[in-house]
Amino acid sequence: MNGFNRVCLGLIFLGHTVINAVHADTLITENFQVTVTRNCSEGVVVCDQVAFHSIDSRNGRQLRLQGRTWHRYNAEGTPTQYLGYEFTHGNIRVYATERGELIMEAGNDILIQESGEWQ
Repeated sequence: MNGFNRVCLGLIFLGHTVINAVHADTLITENFQVTVTRNCSEGVVVCDQVAFHSIDSRNGRQLRLQGRTWHRYNAEGTPTQYLGYEFTHGNIRVYATERGELIMEAGNDILIQESGEWQ
């Protein structure tokens, strides 16, 4: 294989990698830095392979969870509105909303509710 063909093959492989690359966003609130990583191909609307990693700026504690994208659905079960991300661990539910809110609930109790900005 000559150099030109290797470069073309490399570009084709690189193009495929970019399409299937993970996508990460970081939410910064007053007390938390949250990185959310989608491990689904670009264009996938409902993703069940989302990683959550938060760092509490007050004490350095870290939390890692697995979750999914969070949507509102119509009567037919089709997602109609993207709301953000949802993560669960036992009876704890964590939401990182599209609007930049970080919410942690245990049952009906809100443990954390902070607003921030996606970076």
